[in-house]
Amino acid sequence: MKRNIKISGSVNPKKYTILVTGIFDKIMAKLDFAYSKEIEIIFYDSRKSLDKTLGRSTENWEVAFASMGNKENKINILNPERMEKFSCHKKTEFASIITHELTHLVINDIANGSAIPVWLSEGLSNWLCQNNDYRKKELFYIETGLLEKIGTPKGWEELINQNVYSLSYFLVDFIINRFTLVKIKELINNLDKHYYFPRFQKILKSILGVSSEEIELAFVKYLISQNNT
Repeated sequence: MKRNIKISGSVNPKKYTILVTGIFDKIMAKLDFAYSKEIEIIFYDSRKSLDKTLGRSTENWEVAFASMGNKENKINILNPERMEKFSCHKKTEFASIITHELTHLVINDIANGSAIPVWLSEGLSNWLCQNNDYRKKELFYIETGLLEKIGTPKGWEELINQNVYSLSYFLVDFIINRFTLVKIKELINNLDKHYYFPRFQKILKSILGVSSEEIELAFVKYLISQNNT
């Protein structure tokens, strides 16, 4: 399938179109999903120009933002050639960063535009990145009711400084290892249009065969074993 990827803001759009297309093909193969919508990727040469487009001030670690919908599937991202100057990221991290953002677009398509629990979207987007070994060094403070807490933007933001991105990666990695990637896709594909945790619990149990509480307890054991290796 021909990939319709348009890149602007780069002095070498052909180079990055080839690179991004190759990354996108790998995502499609891994998820076994056909994505046919046009994707627009805009490079920004400074933090100031990126912030102006987004309409807010961004943090030093924030370098890319995916937006999606029926009429727009776009990624605004710092130019990889300027990334080290305007962020804490290295140019070599571009492949992982763009993989993460492209996966957000694909997940939204699998969900048919339904509201996706934040941990599921972020976790799967992290899972498909190239290198996650460094996450094993991070520490987590886990409270009961984890899935409910990090399912909404509000709950997610409250834990943004507590390695919640890595925590979501491990959570998705656990579910994939125990229930398969196919089940993750099935879960995403069967979400309600609007997210409501009690309803999500029922969908989760109908597809995975276990409750959110059982997943949480098993996940904590899995996480401890991963960080002790």
